[in-house]
Amino acid sequence: MKKVFILLFCLCLLCGCNTNTSENVKPAGSDLKIMVATDMHFLASDYHDGGEASQAIYNVRDGKITEYGKEIMMAFVDTCIQENADAVVLTGDLTYNGEKASHEELATILQPLDDAGIAVLVTPGNHDIRNPNAYSFSGSEAFYENTVEAIDFETIYANFGFEDAYKRDEHSLSYLYKISEDVWFMMIDCNGYEWNSVFGLNSEGKIKQETLEWAEDCFKLAKKKNATILTATHHSLLKNEYIHSEDYRITYNANNFMELKAKYESYVNFSGHIHTQSIVANDVSDVSLYEFTTESLVVGGNNYGEVNIQEDQFTYEAKSLDVDSWAKKQGLTDENLLNFHEYAWQHYIDVSVDHFMKNYANIDVDEKTKLEVATLIATMNPYYFSGRVDEVRDEVLAGSSYAKIKQFSDAFSSSYLDSMLAKRPLDQRKFELSGIRKNSLKK
Repeated sequence: MKKVFILLFCLCLLCGCNTNTSENVKPAGSDLKIMVATDMHFLASDYHDGGEASQAIYNVRDGKITEYGKEIMMAFVDTCIQENADAVVLTGDLTYNGEKASHEELATILQPLDDAGIAVLVTPGNHDIRNPNAYSFSGSEAFYENTVEAIDFETIYANFGFEDAYKRDEHSLSYLYKISEDVWFMMIDCNGYEWNSVFGLNSEGKIKQETLEWAEDCFKLAKKKNATILTATHHSLLKNEYIHSEDYRITYNANNFMELKAKYESYVNFSGHIHTQSIVANDVSDVSLYEFTTESLVVGGNNYGEVNIQEDQFTYEAKSLDVDSWAKKQGLTDENLLNFHEYAWQHYIDVSVDHFMKNYANIDVDEKTKLEVATLIATMNPYYFSGRVDEVRDEVLAGSSYAKIKQFSDAFSSSYLDSMLAKRPLDQRKFELSGIRKNSLKK
């Protein structure tokens, strides 16, 4: 009899049956606090040493603070525990370039969340699996390191969504997880990593047809159980006029998935990938869908999203991770960590100035003007990527540096600056929805 029971249990797991037990699922109607972060690009501590090769990746133009990745993640974990979060959702690009050692160390850093009874839900990004660019950096050299396959990713992060999933997709790393009896998370694996080893790193976002069909089954189940499903993807799902490359959005089955969300009243999606704080809305079949894309945790303003669900109210707010206070509490003496917000912000400006000055090398304009223009555009980068452009827009438009950029518009990235300064229809850092637990949603 015991052997029969074990066999039936294993078959249930293979069929994607419920392992998200009532013991760790909050009752319907519970207040929920959910922390959302993305694009940590964590690199194993032993894989960078501050040498020449490491400095090259510390100073890439997208402003990532790779050298302090461990401290950032530890501060984030501490914040989530102190804030008594019910769940932490990480929407991909967990590692720098999919190094196995980076995944393993990150999982160790995340473990205190699980120990504290906080549900941690992860989904991979395009950098995380079968990445041909997995390297360590020592002295002046880079060394190829082992990356991971999908099965390795699932094994390493077993405690963080996969093992306790309510339903699993057999065709991807997608899964459904109950935070409460009436609020569920659908983590959608929308990456093309199976092609990474053949064509190099694949940035395309896609939802497999089989995953789309699995998702509809989940939506039907949620409707039957009177539950709300919130979805999470790595790539952007909704159309965003401020994204200038289709590589940043799901291109295959995005519209079909949006139609499903509209049909089953799943109004919210969380994403990452673009490293930019962004809130957008699309109307699909007369239903408003909303996407909350959080800034990369290791860039500029070091944003994470705090989501609160109280009764039928849903709020999202971007918050800047307070590494400074965490470092002081740990008794650390590194001045960069003790003044981390200022350091990270200025770091992004400095690497951006260097990037733009290189681009302007052959322009027939005096060096003083080049530096002035480069500094203005570079200074806008952290404001833009952290969703704070409203704080400086009027001042920038009225300034003499902006006038010089317009004077030499063909040479000086004028269109890029104007795209950053463009007014958005929605606040990029804070938003509220009502009726999240009801059949109709009112803004």
